[in-house]
Amino acid sequence: MQVRPSDRLEADRSRMRALPPVAPPGWWKASLRLLRDHYVRLDTCDYSVHPLAVGRRIEVAAKLDQVLVTCDGVEVARHARGWARHQTITDPDHAAAAAAPPARPQPARKRRRWT
Repeated sequence: MQVRPSDRLEADRSRMRALPPVAPPGWWKASLRLLRDHYVRLDTCDYSVHPLAVGRRIEVAAKLDQVLVTCDGVEVARHARGWARHQTITDPDHAAAAAAPPARPQPARKRRRWT
């Protein structure tokens, strides 16, 4: 029997299940070790992360509108999500921290000889 889809709409709605009480999480998540270049790639875009997190395990969470990076529960990067292909998104604070010379370690104290 040939029926228009608009005529079947009420019959279809009556057979649908109710939506769950809690919406499913909208975050895409990953855990990885941050490499020396202090950027994280998501799809085809690269997002900067504060250089203090280099070599440490980070958590990357991406939503439709933002990318959030945490290290040990501390936020180390938050960017608006880029949808253009092959973009590099850099926070000016991350670039300044990467360009700064590394801190010189303090000289170790000389051991006192007990005679």
